[in-house]
Amino acid sequence: MAFCMYCGKQIEEGGTCNCPESLAEKGTDTSIGMSDMNMATSMESSQNLNQMNNPNQPGMNPMYSNNNVQFEQMKQKSGAFLKDAFESWISILKAPVTAGKQMVEVKKIQSGIGLIVFQALLTGIFGILLCSAANDVLSIGSYFHSSGVSINLFLAFLLTVIGSLLMSAARVGLLFGGVKIFKGTADWQNLVCICGVRAVGVSLIQFVSIVVYFLNPFYGIMFFAFASVAGFIFALPCILEYTGVSMDKSVYMMIAITILSFVVLYILYQIGLPMYVPKGMKAGFDNLLDIFGR
Repeated sequence: MAFCMYCGKQIEEGGTCNCPESLAEKGTDTSIGMSDMNMATSMESSQNLNQMNNPNQPGMNPMYSNNNVQFEQMKQKSGAFLKDAFESWISILKAPVTAGKQMVEVKKIQSGIGLIVFQALLTGIFGILLCSAANDVLSIGSYFHSSGVSINLFLAFLLTVIGSLLMSAARVGLLFGGVKIFKGTADWQNLVCICGVRAVGVSLIQFVSIVVYFLNPFYGIMFFAFASVAGFIFALPCILEYTGVSMDKSVYMMIAITILSFVVLYILYQIGLPMYVPKGMKAGFDNLLDIFGR
């Protein structure tokens, strides 16, 4: 048995006394519990109202949080992609044959694509240099200078990068066709990696060309023209070993692919070159032709 701490009355174990003091304490506890519940409900309502008024506030809107997560995942994947491409570029520069063959053998498709993209970006930078020089020449002529006509450098960069990527894709397609015609065994993943190895040689010379261009534009352009040869030298060991085409047939396959590559390049130039020229410049050329009796 137990006793009330206020009046001393005997009560059952776990029970409560009915004296005024005990009842007052019990009412206070109940009021406190109700007060806590009311406060929690009020806070929840306030948060819901805040979420409705501020839908873009971090941590409040599930869609906003989901977008943040997706952005972070994309950023991490992009960083890993660039890091992998850079490490592959360095390793192939240090050991062109050994590291190049290893990438093709294990089919590191992500590395191959990254190297091709890097080469395309360097091509775009060189395109900006050439278009900037063209703008300088146009500004000398009084007709175009007065018309305020110039090549859009951002558009030139974008078009050059896209053109380089399309050319690389065409080269993979031509290699794939050559392998099938000459009964080779390589699949498209091997061929993408081979073109990635080629891109290392091309991008190396392109990087040197950009540096040399600032010293002497003529020699910079000459170096740039040599880039395709360097790319072929880098890719040749992988072509001979991993395409599955015999060495005798590989000679004719590479001749055919080289000729077709020039055809594709010519088509891309025919389609893409007019896109570089502003409308005002086209109109200016038409006016000049009319003046000289077209």
